[in-house]
Order: sequence, then structure tokens, then C-alpha cells
Amino acid sequence: MFKIENITLNCLGGKKRFIQFKNNVSYVFAPNSKGKSLLCECIDFVLGSSDNIFNKNGMQKVESIETVIKIDSGYLFFMRCKSASGSIDDFYKKDEKASYIQINKNLYDEKITTALLNGNDNEVVSFEEVFDRRISHRATSFLNFLDQTGMGNLKYIYTKSNTDKYRWYYKDIFNFIFNNSNIKKIVQKTRELKEKEKRLKIYRQREAKFSIQRDLLFSELQKLNINVCTITEARDALKKFELNYSRPELHSKEKDLKFLLMASQSLAEEIKVQECFNGQGKLLISRQKNIEKLLSIFQDIIEENESFKDYIVPIEEILKEAKNKTDTFSTIDINQTIKKLVQEKRDIDFQIQQLNSEMIKLNYKEVEDSIAICKKLLFEIDKFGEIVDLQKLSDEIISLRQELDDLRKKFDTANQNFISKEITNNYNLMESTCSFVAEDFANNGFKIVFDAKSISLYGEIIEELELGNGEVKQFPVQYNPGSMARQTTWQILCYLSIMRFTLTSFSGLPVMPLLVFDNISMPYDVKDGTNNYNSVYKLIKEYADKNNIQVVLTSNVPALDVGEKQFIDIADGLNPAF
Repeated sequence: MFKIENITLNCLGGKKRFIQFKNNVSYVFAPNSKGKSLLCECIDFVLGSSDNIFNKNGMQKVESIETVIKIDSGYLFFMRCKSASGSIDDFYKKDEKASYIQINKNLYDEKITTALLNGNDNEVVSFEEVFDRRISHRATSFLNFLDQTGMGNLKYIYTKSNTDKYRWYYKDIFNFIFNNSNIKKIVQKTRELKEKEKRLKIYRQREAKFSIQRDLLFSELQKLNINVCTITEARDALKKFELNYSRPELHSKEKDLKFLLMASQSLAEEIKVQECFNGQGKLLISRQKNIEKLLSIFQDIIEENESFKDYIVPIEEILKEAKNKTDTFSTIDINQTIKKLVQEKRDIDFQIQQLNSEMIKLNYKEVEDSIAICKKLLFEIDKFGEIVDLQKLSDEIISLRQELDDLRKKFDTANQNFISKEITNNYNLMESTCSFVAEDFANNGFKIVFDAKSISLYGEIIEELELGNGEVKQFPVQYNPGSMARQTTWQILCYLSIMRFTLTSFSGLPVMPLLVFDNISMPYDVKDGTNNYNSVYKLIKEYADKNNIQVVLTSNVPALDVGEKQFIDIADGLNPAF
């Protein structure tokens, strides 16, 4: 149960206007310009409207407005005051004898919303998941008010729905109500979408951090002249490098830098020795030629003068002995040896050059530091675990968003048909007492149709077309009623039907069981004595009592069947200080 028990306007000088709503239906009577519309705004204001009613004409000297709301567990007391700065201060208390405590506007709204839900917030949770926004009773309050301005507008049935503060909610709420067959799918896919979006955000952050760590690792490996493309290659290459660099044992001397340097130096010395031998050999060969020339000369001398033989023979023997020694030395062998040594040294020097380029100019300490850094980076990288395909995840999110968009555009025709039938049946109840109702039902196939997507109403009748072969074809024709009385009656019936349907089928939404119809008699011509206006009022009263909906009607014309407890007279004006 949720019902406004009373409203009190507190004015300067101690004057008060106390209005008690005794029954489900309250009929507020007053001539024009006496505060009927202002009372409707006061009801909206104490229910949390953000419009500052104290600034409105007719509210002079009103300092605060109080209301008492009846709920299943008792009563709630609220008060909204005009502050010294011109803003609004909000107050609340649980007990009539207690003192008011000031609260902020969010808590003010929350207490009313909580009272409406009474622990049942299933639809609220679903709504907030589907539409990603918080919903309170203020988001649905456009359902509660049919203002005088906008009466008879079947294109915008809900007169407050076209204002900025409700624009963000009313389409989503009707989508939620009349697309309920898809809501479970939407909730499921919304949760899935949020989970994937959350994962994508986390993975993107992780990917960014991973990229930084990976780049640092590859940069550090390049200092050791290790060039790799993957983390696996980096791990293997670092392990191999560390093993070779520390050299606990010489696994392959020919690739050991220290050994190669020693071998290169040894070869260089040996090449020098061989080249020295080669030089000496060349000198010996030159000496041999000179000896041969001398022996030839000596032979010529002996031939010319035999007497010189005794002197020359001893010298020839010495020269021949020297010649024999020279013949044993081969410069060809020395040259071949030198060539082999030079080639071997070139091979070794090439290996030394390669190893030097690998070691660059790092000393042992720097290499050890780089290895330690690489190991730490690999340890941090291992924490990331499996790297997710972000593109694939992004594509899945795009696909889910499209699915959700398609689901949200679908509306449940069964619920729309139910509302259309409800409105048409209630309209039919007035056929015997309301002249234009009988006229409408005289049309073939007449019905009133509710369109949940546009939140509008239109009439539909069946027309017939005679074809040339004598066949008659039937087809539906949509139209808008011409009279203001019809349009307003349909509009009122839509308010009643949607309210009943929402309260019974969506008790977990914070919808107030309240309808406020401002100046309801305005569209009806009551001066000619017709019963149309009273027929509409009677239907509203019966419907409200049957479905336990609180209705506040304001009018400048008294209806016929208004009881004493329902009738509220403010003919002397709403504001006693004005």
C-alpha cells in the first residue's frame, strides 16, 4: 500500500492549508485561478519534483509543504522548505511526534522509492542492468500526472514525458515494460557484454604493460647482442648466453675467445720466424750463385795457367762445401708453410672479430647486471599468463552490442494487444451513458489501439471495398478521433490501463499507484446537460476502487456522484495567505 494521506501548506503568520485525501478518489473543486493546477504541482513537489514551487505565482508567503504517506508498515513524514538562499531544504521523520531531520535530496527520493518497492527490487536491478542507469520513483512519475496542458494529445499521451527531465527515461521504461519477453535475454547479454568489456579493458591494460616489459627485455638483450623475435626465443637465447659467458668449463676451445687470442698471437710469432727463415734462405740461394760463379772463374784460371792450381784447389774445396750446405735448404717448403700459417691466422682472427662484436664493450659486471635484469623481466612477463586475442574479443563485443540493439527494438505485441483490449473494453463500459462512445462502437470493427513504441493511441475500424467480381475485401483503417472529449477519454483510459498493468505485472518497479488528473472537466461540454463527463468520472472512480489506485481529480464543475469524503473544496483558494 502506498497512499498520500494529506498535504499541508505552512504559511507566514501561522496560516495553514490542510488537505486530507480520505478515499481512493479525491475530487478537488474550485473555480478557475483558485489553485487547482497548483495543488497538482504541490503533490508532485512533495513527491520529489526538482521544480522550486515556492517561486511560482500563488505560492507567496508559503514557507514549507508537508505530506504524510501511508505504507504497509505505517506512515512516513516528509517536509520541503524554502531556505534563506532561495533553494530547497528537505526533511524527514518516521514518527509523528518526532522532530524532522534534514536530509539531502537523494536520500529524500530514496526513502520514497524504498517504500514503494517494499523489498521487491527485481525489476529495478534488471532495468539498471539493461539501460545502465539508476531508476527511482522520480523516473516513473510521468505516469502519474495528466496535466491540463496536453489533454487530448494522443500523439504524446503522457503529458510530462516530453519534458527534458523525463525524456531520458520514459522510452526506456516503456521498452522495459512492453519488451519484457526479451528482457531476460537482454539482461543475460548485457551482463555478458559488461563482462567482456571489463575483460577487454583489463586485457588492454595488461597488453600495454606486457608490451612495455617485452620491449625492455628485447632492449636489454640487444645490449648482449642477442636478437630474437619471441619471448620463447629470448628465454632460450638468454639461457645459452649465460652458460657460455660464465665458462665454468671450456666446452669448445676453438670458440673460446681467450684461446683464440692466444692462438692468433702464437701464429703471428710463428709467421715471423718462418718469414725470417725464408729471408735467410733467399740469402743462401744468392750466395750459392756467387760460389758457382767463383768456381767457374777459378776453373778458367787453372785452364789458362796450370801453375795456379795448387793455390786455387784448396779454395774450391771450401766453396764446394759451402755450396753443398746451401742445397739442403728449400725456400719452396718455407713459402708453403707461411701460406698455411697466414690462412690459419685469418680464420682465427675472423672468429675473434665475431666474438668481439658479440661481447661488444661490456665488462663482466655489466653483462651480469643485464642478465639479472632480463631474468627479472622474464619473471614479470610470465605472470601475464596467456595473451588474449584482443581483436577477437573486440569483434565479439561489437556483435553483442548489435544483438542487444536488435533485441531492444523488439516489442511484445501480446502486452500491447492486452492494453489495447483493456482500453477498448473500458471504453465500451460507458456505451449506455456516454453518447460518443455508442457512436464509435457503431463503426464496423471499432477498437482503440495502443502503440508502445511511440507511446500513442489511435482508433481503428474495418472498411469494405467491393471488387469488380462481386467479392468484398475488408481492410483496417487507422484514424484519430475528431472531438476533444473522445481524445481525452481515450487518454484517461490509457493512463488507467497502463497503471493497472504496471502495478500488477511489474511490482518491482518504483511506480506510485497514483493518478492526478488536472481540470478533468475542461474537454467536456457540461453546460448542455449531457452525461458524458459524469460517465467518465464514474468509470475512473470504479476503476480506482477496484484496482486500489489513488486518484486526485481537479475540476471547476462538480460531478453528480461525488461523496462527502471524496469532495475537497478549495473555492476560496489553495493558499490561505495569498
